Amino acid sequence: MDARLVNKYIPFVDNIASEYQYNANIRHLLYLIVPAFVEKYGYKNENLIQHVFKRVIIQIKEDKNSFEEAFYTSIPKFVDGKIYTYQYVILRKYSSNNLIQLLDNLVHEFNHAIHSSRKEIRIEKDKLYLRTGLTEAVYSYPSLQGLSKKNTYLLEEILNTIQTEEVINIIKQHTDLSNEEIATSIRAINQETGSHYRSKSYYLETVLFQHVLKNRTFTSTLNNLRLSGDIEDIESWFDHITGVSHSYANLNQYLVDIMNLEMEYSKKKYFKGITLSKIKNLLDKCFSIIDTFNENCHFK
Repeated sequence: MDARLVNKYIPFVDNIASEYQYNANIRHLLYLIVPAFVEKYGYKNENLIQHVFKRVIIQIKEDKNSFEEAFYTSIPKFVDGKIYTYQYVILRKYSSNNLIQLLDNLVHEFNHAIHSSRKEIRIEKDKLYLRTGLTEAVYSYPSLQGLSKKNTYLLEEILNTIQTEEVINIIKQHTDLSNEEIATSIRAINQETGSHYRSKSYYLETVLFQHVLKNRTFTSTLNNLRLSGDIEDIESWFDHITGVSHSYANLNQYLVDIMNLEMEYSKKKYFKGITLSKIKNLLDKCFSIIDTFNENCHFK
């Protein structure tokens, strides 16, 4: 990562860290995270990235019993008769997490925020759709009562995990250690990770998707549409390539089913083989859809 870019963003981070009273650990990681996002997504998205870090507030809300270590949330409310969203990154296990887990959590959740900023809200009749990357939460309108969440959320998590790894690996490449605060963070990050960082989030699902992620048409198209907010036509695009109706919907449902079975497996003491067999069957169905997509894709 370019040292000039890192140095450029030190005053920016200092300003938002002072405004939101972030502690030193978070401040020092943001010195690296913000310019790494700019390097990954390019100067054309620099204003968007700055806007997200100014607007999305990091809150520490300790909850050691929570399954989630951290999450990004956007809350819709009426302000002066217009819809406004309040956006947060919530850290639930801050005191028990090590430096790498904190780095992963911050990169992962801010990556969701960056991919949710454009075209965040759409309203159709009595429904409000609030976008997080590839997925949407559905609210009644105008009461803003939560109704449901689309099952594309796990595909969003998988793509987000891959990009989290890419951003952290950009950070690891920073070699200018003239700033002692930044040098200390870089040394600690590199001591706790291998030569190439791999996230532990959604491991099985991410391994499964490595097969399709090698297809440049799939990854570039979905990631571009996530960033621009134009996600409404993804299902028809995917189904058109596979030639099979509902293949995109089925793939997303299988991913959710696999995650649920993983959680079931972790809690079981007996008859784990039955659960493993169900997971294998669903994996085979996912691979069948992915293989069909790859075979029919002209540009790979």
